[in-house]
Parts: sequence; structure tokens; C-alpha cells
Amino acid sequence: MDTNTFQGFPSIVYTSCDFATFDENNYFANFHYYEVFDETKEYSKKTFKHDYGYGNRNYQFCLYEFRNILDNAIKKYVVVNEILTGEERWKLKDYCGCKYCLSDDNKKMFMDQGNYSCLLDTDIELDSFDQKVIDDTRERMKLGLLSVVKKEVKKEVNLENDHWSILSLMGICIVVSAYFLIKTI
Repeated sequence: MDTNTFQGFPSIVYTSCDFATFDENNYFANFHYYEVFDETKEYSKKTFKHDYGYGNRNYQFCLYEFRNILDNAIKKYVVVNEILTGEERWKLKDYCGCKYCLSDDNKKMFMDQGNYSCLLDTDIELDSFDQKVIDDTRERMKLGLLSVVKKEVKKEVNLENDHWSILSLMGICIVVSAYFLIKTI
């Protein structure tokens, strides 16, 4: 095996499972394409365009390595991760279909937006989004279903643009805080 080809994957996912119950079709159902790793095949390290039945999109190969919990045997698979461009993310973000954006407010306070491959989370790299979230978001965009979080963000942006109101509130808070500080001394 050429170790450069193996180690050259932009991302490698390591996990454990019981091979007796592992169903590769179910596990990889949300990916546009997967195959059993072939050590004689050359896998591109770069982003490439291809149509896997969903239109011509940007992809990158990723290696999945499974270790059997019973005997430490290893199975390797190669999947394609869709890579969004900045422009694609910008178009999709208002319709985000991740679990965070679709949850009600009571649940959100116990959730971390970054754990759900949220398109609104600016800390996530363009190559790190879950394929199911991307596909669900595209479907929501076709249907015109805005993200619940996006509706909330629009309200916040309007408030943030009103600089004088914010400065006035900050000034009042400072004055009140100073008054109570002086009073306690």
C-alpha cells in the first residue's frame, strides 16, 4: 500500500463498531457516494467536481476507518464530502435545515449550534458540513422555508443597527451602576 495515498486524505474518520451488525448502506445513506477503500487506487487529495446523481458539485474524498470491537479487524471506506463554496453557503444559510435551527427555543438553550453542522455557524469550515444538512437545506430553499433561527437573527440585526438606542442603554447602565457603586462606598 502506498502510504502517501492513505495518509493523503484531507480527513480521516476513525470509529469502532461490531462488524456483525454493521450495515454500510445504512451508515453511509446520507453520503452521495461511498466505496470500499482500494489501496491500489489513487484518490485525489484536491477538491473536484463530479455528478453523483445530484448535479455537478464540489467534492473531496474522506477515508472512514472502522475497527471491529470484537477482534480489532479493520474495514476502510472512502466517501465523498460535498464542499460548499462561500457563495453556496451564503445562498443556503437562510434556509438551514440542521437540528439546531429546526428545534424550538426551549430545546436550543441546551444545544450547541456547532454540534449540528449549522450553516449559520460561522466557525464551521466550508468542508465540514453534514451532507444530510446540506441536502435538507437545499430542499427547504426550494420550498421557501426560512430557518427559524434566521428569522430571529433578522430581528437582532435590526436592533443592532439602531446604534443610538444601544449607546443610550449602555450609558444608562453605566450611570446606574456608578450611582449604586458610589452609594455603597
